[in-house]
Amino acid sequence: MKKYIFKKSLTRPFCGQNLVELVVVLPLLVLLILGIMQLGLYWRTFQTIESVALEGSNVAASAIDDLSTAQNEPVDDAIAAVNNRLSMAGLPNVSSAVVPISGTAPNSLYQSTAVVNPRDLQLTVDYRNPTANGVVVQVVYGYKPILAGTRIPVPGGAPIKLIPDFVEVSSSQIQQYNMY
Repeated sequence: MKKYIFKKSLTRPFCGQNLVELVVVLPLLVLLILGIMQLGLYWRTFQTIESVALEGSNVAASAIDDLSTAQNEPVDDAIAAVNNRLSMAGLPNVSSAVVPISGTAPNSLYQSTAVVNPRDLQLTVDYRNPTANGVVVQVVYGYKPILAGTRIPVPGGAPIKLIPDFVEVSSSQIQQYNMY
């Protein structure tokens, strides 16, 4: 029977190499995975906000009946549709009142007021001339990233903020017409 003799001098220099490689690569790998997850969550929120604005403008444009009355039923219907869609997506509803900020009711520019928290959702419905210009709906939401507020300390200075506390997600201004 042969005995195999291993030389310890050959294995000694590489004793902790795997551990050092793990310590160097693992944080980068975790950061990459978190970044991919963050991008996916942001894209989901962006697409949800876009579809919510589209749903609100479709409902408001299809609810145009009689513009001679002073009631804003199409705008109320759009707000109800937006809140319904937001609750299905797990996002906060329009928490503040939506009031006309220019023009006379019902043909006004409506906007949610008193946005105190950056995560509050802001809704704008432009209903000033729906027969000529259509109904324009825009939704703005303050999205909070996974690692919000991450900072790197700088010796002798203010820390550098890597990831902001909130990122504003805004839908495009979606314009819908109701053809008779």
